[in-house]
Amino acid sequence: SSNTAKRTAGAGGSGSVSDNGDGDSTGSDTIRDGVPFIEDATEGILIGRDSTSGWERIEGEVSKAAQPSQVHVDMNGGTVVPAAALKECRDRDITYYFRLNDDITWAVNGLSFTADPADTDFRVRTDTRNIPSKLINEVADVYPHTNLTIEHDGDFGFTAILSVNMGKENEGMYANLYYFNEADNSLEFVDSREVDGSGRASFEFLHASDYTVILRGDALTDKSAAALTEESFDSGDTTPGSSGGPVNVSRKTGNLWLIVVSIISFLLCGLILFMPDKKRRRGYAA
Repeated sequence: SSNTAKRTAGAGGSGSVSDNGDGDSTGSDTIRDGVPFIEDATEGILIGRDSTSGWERIEGEVSKAAQPSQVHVDMNGGTVVPAAALKECRDRDITYYFRLNDDITWAVNGLSFTADPADTDFRVRTDTRNIPSKLINEVADVYPHTNLTIEHDGDFGFTAILSVNMGKENEGMYANLYYFNEADNSLEFVDSREVDGSGRASFEFLHASDYTVILRGDALTDKSAAALTEESFDSGDTTPGSSGGPVNVSRKTGNLWLIVVSIISFLLCGLILFMPDKKRRRGYAA
């Protein structure tokens, strides 16, 4: 519709390079000073660095916005959204889009709030090592994966939708999201989303923690993910930082080795019994 048509602010530049989702992207034509501004919005809301720089100006535009409205904020190197800015959209059909860089964007709709918002750090670090590698390998197997660590501590108090760039070369693949349950030292399947034509996948989050995204050619469900996990490994020591402990082997793999060892033992016994008899026959023939 006309009231959500994209408008260009003419500021912020292009061609910036992300730095692990911390908003510190740089480019020759981009000023990253940590001061956010509205880069795009529904008609009737001011946009551009000159008119909307800083949270106070952004909050002022959101406070008088009609419903429904969309407000796209270039975080400009920052990652923290103050509680006051979030409160301006609470219980209203207004959607914020917080663009940290070209790879990471968060969307928050005011109708999704379940608690008073606090200052929220939307920083996302990728390829962190908070999840034990053995645990990831047991679930991911040969499939590529990307770890996500969300900086905010605990529940958001609203639904936050993360759009993350998985790479355009992965279009049509499925991004399967797992939550790292630190208490149980386990990975819990959350959701599966198809990577779109721009190489992005979007997931809903209610709280911040450590996650991993496994790329596969098929979309997992709760049932298929549980079956895959049960088939892939038995319980074992995957304590973070431990260098020892047993290597987890699946039940099927263990049974297969028993069969192979049994066959080899049978062949060796036959060879031992056959060789003396063959020697005796040669002696008789002589």
